[in-house]
Amino acid sequence: MTGADVEMGAVNGDDGGSVGGVVGGAELVAFVEATAGSDDESLAAARRAALDVLGDEVVVDAAGVIGVFEMMNRLANGTGTPLDDDLVAPTENVVADLDLERFASSAESKAGGAESAS
Repeated sequence: MTGADVEMGAVNGDDGGSVGGVVGGAELVAFVEATAGSDDESLAAARRAALDVLGDEVVVDAAGVIGVFEMMNRLANGTGTPLDDDLVAPTENVVADLDLERFASSAESKAGGAESAS
């Protein structure tokens, strides 16, 4: 951690387009969002814009994080792995700030899995 303040609303686009004050943040968000889509041309354009602003090393690192994040979420959701009890309280503010419970899969992430989510 750098100790820098981060605007969590940037994750949901709730920060008026400032992308939390992160240099190249708009390009990075566009790249991340394009990886979740199915439009190859949009992905290529977003990747090129991110490369132009952030450089090869940062974009390669971002692509790696995107891939690992996607894999870990699919694995956890696919196996019904709940969030550890020790992690529930420290993450409640992030879940609330980002309104993460709006996603159906959030029920599978709560401590104890779907049984405790009801």
